[in-house]
Amino acid sequence: MRRAAVVFCASMVIGLFVAGCGQKGPPTIRVGLIAELTGDMPAVGESCKKAAQLAVKEINDAGGLQKGDKHYKMELFIEDNAGKADQSASAAQKLITQKKVVAIIGPNATRYATPASEIAESSHCLLITPWSTNPKTTLDAKTNAPKKYVFRACFTDPFQGRVLAKFAMERLKAKKAAVLYDVASD
Repeated sequence: MRRAAVVFCASMVIGLFVAGCGQKGPPTIRVGLIAELTGDMPAVGESCKKAAQLAVKEINDAGGLQKGDKHYKMELFIEDNAGKADQSASAAQKLITQKKVVAIIGPNATRYATPASEIAESSHCLLITPWSTNPKTTLDAKTNAPKKYVFRACFTDPFQGRVLAKFAMERLKAKKAAVLYDVASD
């Protein structure tokens, strides 16, 4: 359900993008999906793929996206990042330059979403990540300002950390905490 909601939100962003265009657009809105279909979390990638396919089918079955009296069907292009950061960047580049997508959904994990977000931002292509929680994904690496074309559908790590700490202290009356993490991962 969460993946379908993310795809729906991305579709709405795309719809707003199309509605804001002053020129006639093609009869099809091309959208990309970068998912972890192979590699370290294929179950995540597969569920993301199925949610995106379902959302596109439902949107198209309902008449597609509309601008004025013109209807646009959605076309989904799926790329596997194989659970690798460099393949996430390559997939984003391919979707933007070869498939000519107007928006990308995914990748999911921060370690894959951040490199793809750099490509999307520099190419002025919308990208929404379902659950990349590291602020680096949506912040410009040089200026620390928010990226203009990259969004997330989840909370950031700093926000979640504060909420969890408050819950642990106030509700659970915890006095000590430990954090386990992978030092090689953003």
